[in-house]
Amino acid sequence: MIDKACFVSQQEIAEHFNVNRTTIRAWTKQGMPYLNADRGKSGGYHIGHTLFWYSGKSHLQTIGYHVETSALEKIMFARLLSSERDEYSSEETEHRFDEGLQIYGYSPEDVSKARNKMAGFLAGWRHAVSVRRASMEQSADTEQ
Repeated sequence: MIDKACFVSQQEIAEHFNVNRTTIRAWTKQGMPYLNADRGKSGGYHIGHTLFWYSGKSHLQTIGYHVETSALEKIMFARLLSSERDEYSSEETEHRFDEGLQIYGYSPEDVSKARNKMAGFLAGWRHAVSVRRASMEQSADTEQ
């Protein structure tokens, strides 16, 4: 489980991402993970989780995927892309990452479902891209 001390304020997360607090409020309304306040203290944002959420959201928009996705699915999409390029990524690392998301109230099953859904989507999307490329190459060869 992640220590709550790893969470920063709205102002700090805005500064980290070089945006203003209005943008952070808008992102929060769009589903960006946020740890609710307790006992009068301000809530917080985890820089890593925010980065994965934003990255997943951006990647999905870039590829034109306009189907509704949860915050957890956006995080998992970015995490899957990231872990493919990370030579130090391991099953244990991924398990710890998944456990860290439980601080927001996600169950292990929620996390697993989101990871599996986005892994399936990613595999399907890559297959579609490869079929499209092969088709385009075949068309180019036929024209010559």
